[in-house]
Amino acid sequence: MAEVIFNLEGNITIIQCDINDKMKDIIDKFLIKINKKGDNLYYLYNGNRIKYDISFIEQANELDKKSKKNEYISY
Repeated sequence: MAEVIFNLEGNITIIQCDINDKMKDIIDKFLIKINKKGDNLYYLYNGNRIKYDISFIEQANELDKKSKKNEYISY
């Protein structure tokens, strides 16, 4: 298991996932949990917009691969 930490306007939301889950599916879980539509949200990871079609492990940098935690900023 892995964790994706979303920070939206200072509110932290943690989504558990498998390391092979696609980012789109992880974001969908996040949006359900916060009860919002994602039409106007952007997601940053390490200062870059995330890629929806790749997996958690493909998106993660080396440090996050080891810890199995990624932190994203949503705005």
